[in-house]
Amino acid sequence: MRILFRLGLMVLFLSSLSIKVFADNPTAAAQLSNMDLQDMLNINVPAFMATSISAKKQESTLTAPSSVTVWTDKDIETMGYYDISDLANVTPGYSSYPIYGESVLETRGQKAGSFNDDKTIEFIDGIPVNFARDYKADTQEELPLYFAKSVEFMRGPSSALYGTGAFYGAVSITPKDLDTNGTMVESRMTMGGDNFDRQIMTNYVHRNDTGDTKFDFSAYGQNASATELGPNGDNQANRNYDNSDNYFLYTSHDFLQGNLAGLTTGLIVMNKNDGLGEFWDGPGSSDNKDDNIEWNEVIPYVKYKRELNENNTFDGYVKMNYSMEKGYYGDPGSISRYTAHTDDGEDMMEITSKLPWDITSIVGVDNDAREDYLSSDGSFEKQGVGVVMMNSAYFQLRKDFPVLKNLNVTVGGRYDEEDVPDDKLRNERVSPRVAFVEQVTDNWFLKYFHEEALRAPGGKEIGLNEETLGTEGSHIDGLPVLHPETMKTDEVDLMFANKSESFVSSVGYFWDQTANSLDGASGTDNVGNPYNYFQNDPGVIRTEGYEWDMRYAVTKKFQIMANTSFANPRNANGTSMADVPSQMANLILSYDWMPIRMRSAFILRWVKDYRVDNDQGPNGGYTVCDLNFNFPIFKHISLGLQFKNLLDKRFYYPQSDQEDVPLSGRTVLGTVEIHF
Repeated sequence: MRILFRLGLMVLFLSSLSIKVFADNPTAAAQLSNMDLQDMLNINVPAFMATSISAKKQESTLTAPSSVTVWTDKDIETMGYYDISDLANVTPGYSSYPIYGESVLETRGQKAGSFNDDKTIEFIDGIPVNFARDYKADTQEELPLYFAKSVEFMRGPSSALYGTGAFYGAVSITPKDLDTNGTMVESRMTMGGDNFDRQIMTNYVHRNDTGDTKFDFSAYGQNASATELGPNGDNQANRNYDNSDNYFLYTSHDFLQGNLAGLTTGLIVMNKNDGLGEFWDGPGSSDNKDDNIEWNEVIPYVKYKRELNENNTFDGYVKMNYSMEKGYYGDPGSISRYTAHTDDGEDMMEITSKLPWDITSIVGVDNDAREDYLSSDGSFEKQGVGVVMMNSAYFQLRKDFPVLKNLNVTVGGRYDEEDVPDDKLRNERVSPRVAFVEQVTDNWFLKYFHEEALRAPGGKEIGLNEETLGTEGSHIDGLPVLHPETMKTDEVDLMFANKSESFVSSVGYFWDQTANSLDGASGTDNVGNPYNYFQNDPGVIRTEGYEWDMRYAVTKKFQIMANTSFANPRNANGTSMADVPSQMANLILSYDWMPIRMRSAFILRWVKDYRVDNDQGPNGGYTVCDLNFNFPIFKHISLGLQFKNLLDKRFYYPQSDQEDVPLSGRTVLGTVEIHF
């Protein structure tokens, strides 16, 4: 298989040499890189239906070979939801839940086993931005969405295109831009709530004939709520210390003319410094208010997209990801500290081609290398794992057939090879995909797709097991060899859109199978000492469920959005997976009050209940109402008022079937926005 991988590299390299037109056609390249979405589609597609994540091609969600929900910048502003976690809660098939000061995504009845949300891949401007050490997704204010033109949520495995980490789904963020030469400056300041939430977000975009420059910055702070946890009453040793300080920086420059046309340079910085929420050091601890964890990512990148000729387009990037995780916890007399630093380098290149017989192909390779450094005493040492390599090669073919109105067929696959030095671990896997999208009539679309995914064990899982085995005084006979966890999905969707596309609806049914699930575990060695490690859970998790989604622009002023999701995940012994919602529904009403130019939104979120793992009865659910208002007072100044959990609903999210972290109470936030 290594020979096949090297052959793939050679094919791409020779293709780029043999089609050397790209150096002589800067105008066409500039037009391709900066073509407006509507022009690329060449049809009148509403922004909320324009997607590129499912097939690396701009198209309508009606014809995309996956289940995708798109939120536009107008949607985000109207609802006042400026982070991934809030958007996930109103996206069909998704939700979020708090654990140890983090917010982790749940997708179709499954979730990561702890506070590392390592099973959903994220992109900013096509660059993967998950935390390098453990593939953790950024879901809160360390990744604010004020700079986003659109946010796409894809449900289901997508390793065939995006590799390891694209397990439960994928989230892609497209930054705001300008269609014509000019400058845009906007800034939003928010403050309020019992925890003194405060945030400032600023965007700057400038475009001229030669280039497009973006600069976006955000800073956020929140005091600890110190609310009581679950049934423990007024036990000060068990409070929710959810204080948080975050900042975000994104800057990029796109070259539009000359020999560098199609080149983009960029930098992404995310920092998250939090309390550990409900985490505490067990009975006897005085409190946990000083416990802290910090996540820091610095991601410089260069990407290049250029039309080689009328039939071939090159796309690729090189990026680094310098990630640091730092923890501090325990009693004043016994403090535990650690710092983990990961250096990650990745390069990707692919060619999209128009082949004979009207076939469109994508062929690509991806190489990723990351190494961990760990410190508990201030001196950094490489973890015993060494450099973890992931080499990948992939392809995708698409073709239309004249069946009824049109039948679009997509087939593809990806080969991933993970290699750890000294034969500690070597995994390889092929992830296929196939999709059929049948346009039955002008208004009805029928979809079927089969997709598979893997998530290979990363440096954190391998490193912890190596560290546990190598601990001085350890009496552990051995730990299991880690393998990639895998997922298979089959899905059938039916979609409808009226002629004007003011009304769009879809309903889908899916079947998932997850094998070798990678999760943390604990044990006791031969002399009774406890230890932690990672393992592949035995058996197969089987999930069935359905999703319904509707969006109706009643008038230009009034819009209705609604969706519902149901998932029934069962583990190997046939009982329910714990702590995941069984059924959810959302209703979003937005209205523009034209005489005073005020935009308003009413959001109703309903969770029926949360499953327990012994099938003795579900934990309860909740209903939450949010309100958001935005209204201009001057030409360049607007005010906003947001009510979250308007009715002050009380609820405790379950952890291990027990009531634990409370739902945030009523919060009132005021906003001032300046835009030029």
